[in-house]
Order: sequence, then structure tokens, then C-alpha cells
Amino acid sequence: MNIIVGHGQMDLDSLGSLVLASLLFPEYRAVRNKYCNPTARCVYDKYESTLNFLKLKELKGKKIDKMIVVDTRKNERIKEIYDVIDGAVEQVEVYDHHKGVECDIPGAIEYFDDTGANTSILALEAKGKKIKIPPELATIALAGIYADTGRFTYNNLTIKDFEASAYLLECGADNQLADKYLTLTSEDKTDKLIQKISKQVEKRDIFGDIIAFFCEELPEQQSGLNYVVEQVFKLEKKADAIYGFFSFKKGKDVLIISRSRKETVDVKSPLAFYGGSGHIYAASATIKGKRDLGLLKNEFIDRLNKVFDDKHTAGTLMEVITEERFAKAGWTLRETSEFLEKLEQSGAPVINSSGEYLGNISLRNISKARSQNKIYDKVENHLEKDNSSCKLTTPFSEISREFLYFAIGRLPVKDLSGKVVGLITRERYIEALKTLNGFRIWYS
Repeated sequence: MNIIVGHGQMDLDSLGSLVLASLLFPEYRAVRNKYCNPTARCVYDKYESTLNFLKLKELKGKKIDKMIVVDTRKNERIKEIYDVIDGAVEQVEVYDHHKGVECDIPGAIEYFDDTGANTSILALEAKGKKIKIPPELATIALAGIYADTGRFTYNNLTIKDFEASAYLLECGADNQLADKYLTLTSEDKTDKLIQKISKQVEKRDIFGDIIAFFCEELPEQQSGLNYVVEQVFKLEKKADAIYGFFSFKKGKDVLIISRSRKETVDVKSPLAFYGGSGHIYAASATIKGKRDLGLLKNEFIDRLNKVFDDKHTAGTLMEVITEERFAKAGWTLRETSEFLEKLEQSGAPVINSSGEYLGNISLRNISKARSQNKIYDKVENHLEKDNSSCKLTTPFSEISREFLYFAIGRLPVKDLSGKVVGLITRERYIEALKTLNGFRIWYS
């Protein structure tokens, strides 16, 4: 027997991929997952007789010769298949679009393409083979592309998604119907859960991004939790990302589901520690064992903060500077202005004759003094109000607070004796942020 499978908690992109893979490989049978996103379930139920997918129970004890996996490269996400079939699969092929995810499916042959939706890969395969897709199936596939690209609004969107969608429309896909499928649900229980969670969402301003969190204990594992998170996220219009933590009274696992609206807030990378998978805009992780959700959420944030703090301190970020880069007490503002212009700096630390740090001076302060005819005043009388500094061992999270909340342009770094030995400019701080492997580190 040859089968086509998608990931657990089947969503519209996975369903669209299964539909098109069935056309591309007619000698294979697609398999319906045990748990489905409510929208995917409604669409599947509408076309169940046409799709003719196998159910999991029909695979029990069966020997599988060949298997095609769509929309995932993680073995854990197709575990429900291995739990029912007999033995190992002789040949496995994977069609997936998730960047930066290592395939751990034994012996799999990978077919990867950089697309916003996995369905796009298979739609372009169908186009290349000149396979005419029936209009109703093309509509399901188009809905899958719309779902994973946010109706062409997500930053993961590529030209290939447009090309795939254009071909599906050529095949007779109903654009308005595909759009309606994204909000189709008959799950009253799910709607009540969404309303309940929306009232307990916690939002934090983290590095200038609004991140939403919620924790929810459910009686048992249920389908549609991805949909729940997505709908709660839609209600939180000011949030840039969301993390939902779920536990189950009849079960020992914790499920974390995340979504993001911004490329700079990668929700996949932070979940990698917990064995998570997905992409920048959508990811999830399953943690084995009972956990207190509130403690887990705080641990999650603390762990991220510590990872970067351990790697980056003021001593590793600073630019070493010598006395030639300092303004000196006793100078007039005119002399200081000429000094800064010569160095092409907008500001500098000020020290006295003993090398003691007094504060910071900026061209902005000098300009203000000039407008008041005080250009010949001593520099030490016009220092910035916020004379922040830090130690060599100051962690990144504390450095971030200085730059984010006090809007400073530079931060002097002092050694144990109190002598300024370095400078962290805003530019160096921003460069440090860019080294976060695609995701932000957050502090409480």
C-alpha cells in the first residue's frame, strides 16, 4: 500500500497539499488525520466523498511500501501514522516548504521549495506536468495557499505562491469560495473557547514588539487548537506575535502553539529548545510530562533572556576607546563641538583631569546652548540629563533597557575602578540584535 500523509492537526495548507498530491500520484491514497483544524474539517466534510481519503483505522496493521509526506519534515508530526502501520516504510518522499528545519524522517528523500504555502509547491508540480485540476479541488488548494500566506499579506509570500494561485484560478478555482473557507467553522465549542481565552490574554511590550501569551488547561486533547490560536491572535490586533500554552487533564503533554505577524519576531527558533518545528510565522512544540503552565511560560521567557545575556555583555559589545575619544572637563562648548565634528561623532563621554567619568555631551545639547548664547560655557555644565553608564559585566537585557527606554545614543562602559574603557553606540546595539539567528530575546 502507498499513502500520502500530512502533519497532525491538519490545516488548510496541509489539506490542499494532500488534495494535489493525490492528483500528482494517483497510485497513492491520501490519509485523513485524526485531529483537524475546524476550518479544514469543515472543508473536508463538505468534499469527503469526492476526496475519498483513508482513515487512520484503515491503516491498522497494514504494511506500507511507499509514503509521501507533505507540509512537514518532522517525524513527531506524523507519529499517528507510525502508531498504526506495520513496521517501517520502505520509501519515503517529503514535500515541504519550512525553512531551517532539519528532516528527521528515516530514509526520506526531500523536495524543498521556498514558498509561503506548501500547496504552492504541488500546484506548480501539477502545472509543470500539465495536470488539469478539477475546479472544486483547485478551490480547496487555493484556500490552502490563502491560509498560509495570510491572503498574500505575510512576509513569507513568494512569487511562486502567486504563480501557483494563478494556475489554480486557470483551472477554475472559485476565488470567493476559497476566501470563505478560511473562516468556515461549525464548532460552537471552539467559538466558546476562543471567547474564553480572549479575555485572559496577557500582553507584554518586549523590545518594542507586543507579544501576547495565554495559558489554558483543557479536559483532553482536541482538534482545532491551531485555529483557536489564530482566531485569538486576530482579535489581538495590536499584538505582533502570540504564544498559547495548552495542557490536558487526560494527558501528560503540554502543547505550545505560536503565530507571528512580523519577520523580525521569529516564533519558530525560540521553540527549538523544546523540539518545536514550523517557520517564522507559525510554529508549535509538544513537551512531554505534566507542567504548570504559568511556570512553564515564565521559564520560556527567562530561558530566552539568559541565552543571549550569557553570550553578550557590555564587555563583548563595546568598542574600546582611548582618551583621545573623550571630551575633557574645562573645554568650552565651542571647543567640544569642533572636537566632535572632527571625530564625526554626535556625542562623547566627558572626563575630568583624573579620568573620572562625569557624563555625556551631545551635539544636541551644544546646539541648544548655542541658541541661548552659551557656546563658551564649560562642557561639564551642559551634560545630558541621563548620564547612564554600565559595567563590563552588564548583561544584554540591561543594556537593552537603557537604549529602549531612555533613547540614548551611546552607553559608556566602565571597568572595576570606574574608568571608562569602552563605548556601546546605538549602531553596535542594533547590530547585536541582528545576530539573534532570526529571533528576538525577551525579558520580563
